[in-house]
Amino acid sequence: MTVIAIVLTVALFGCQKVTTEPKEIPVIPIYVLDVTLDKTSLILTVSDTESLMAIIQPLNADNKAVTWSSSAPGVASVDGFGKVTAVGQGTATITVTTVDIGKTATCNVTVDAFGIALNKKSLIFAEGDTEPLTVIFKPATEENRAVTWSSSEPDVAFVDGSGRVTAISAGTATITATTDDDDRMATCLVTVTTTHHRVWGLGQNLTYEHSNNVLHDWYIDQGATEIGPIPFIDNAPSCSVMAGKWANAHFPGTVQDARRYGLYAPEFLNIYNIANEWKIMNGPDDIMKELEDGKIAFLPLNMNYVRNNEGNPEWRIDKFYPDNRGNNIIVKGYKIVDDIIWFEVYDPASYGEKNSDGSLKGRDRYFRSEDVMLALDKWSFTRHVTVVSK
Repeated sequence: MTVIAIVLTVALFGCQKVTTEPKEIPVIPIYVLDVTLDKTSLILTVSDTESLMAIIQPLNADNKAVTWSSSAPGVASVDGFGKVTAVGQGTATITVTTVDIGKTATCNVTVDAFGIALNKKSLIFAEGDTEPLTVIFKPATEENRAVTWSSSEPDVAFVDGSGRVTAISAGTATITATTDDDDRMATCLVTVTTTHHRVWGLGQNLTYEHSNNVLHDWYIDQGATEIGPIPFIDNAPSCSVMAGKWANAHFPGTVQDARRYGLYAPEFLNIYNIANEWKIMNGPDDIMKELEDGKIAFLPLNMNYVRNNEGNPEWRIDKFYPDNRGNNIIVKGYKIVDDIIWFEVYDPASYGEKNSDGSLKGRDRYFRSEDVMLALDKWSFTRHVTVVSK
């Protein structure tokens, strides 16, 4: 019995559970490596304002805070958000400095006492459309200066001596106003399109249209993006980047960035100081008001409630794919044709599918406003959308 007791004691001791304290994994800080500005030079007239955007690298730096300063506040001042205001004639250097590490970037600002601009920087016309352009003199006391109007392509867009522009044929043209005494210039880029609403299936009688499209390329095809941590089927990152590219042609963020950090659109856009708001849209009128204010809207939709294009496959209306899953779109304008409100959208779900003219099917698509509102309601129930402005 003594021997057995000894064996059992040894066996039990050998099976005793040994516990150790868990080791703490050190948190490695992510420091700022660099900062750049989206513009390195500005030419302004007294009272003009312009916003600068600081781009922090890497995107996931722990501390992305920056400070702003001007070498000559009496010439050009800058607020804490990078908004520059031209105060007086001369030159100034605007500097952004990262709080972390102290990296800097600069923008050289020249402020003139006198300048001119046009009431519109760009126009998108259909053939036969006409609209007057107006010269804005800065300061307003200079309004008696004479200007000469010209068009780079009169066969595309003609401008008369008073600044009225008439769309002649499809293409692009630059309309220029030049002061007669000192050759200061202001320009407007005009794009003339064919009459699309009939051939694209919207209807016959166009009574109103408004578009906030821009002339630089900002459409993203989901099928051309890289696979990342967020499932490839989720195109919210693509819409986030499209919104950023619409607001700023030099927007540096990528779809891969948005996927990597798993950010919602407002969080991702805030990194780059792109103005955006989260708003409730109770009906088409709410979205149309935002569009009329020069903004675009990022909407999550349940595509089961957006009807399919059951007519001519070349029409640009309704859904062009069979999937009924959730989808995200950008609404950038609208048309009223035969009393139907059509939202002009960028739908990233092209996946390489093209129209006969080579354009991607999700680019410049038109969805019925009633479908969009129902699909929004069925997806979010609260009808929250992200509204983006420049």
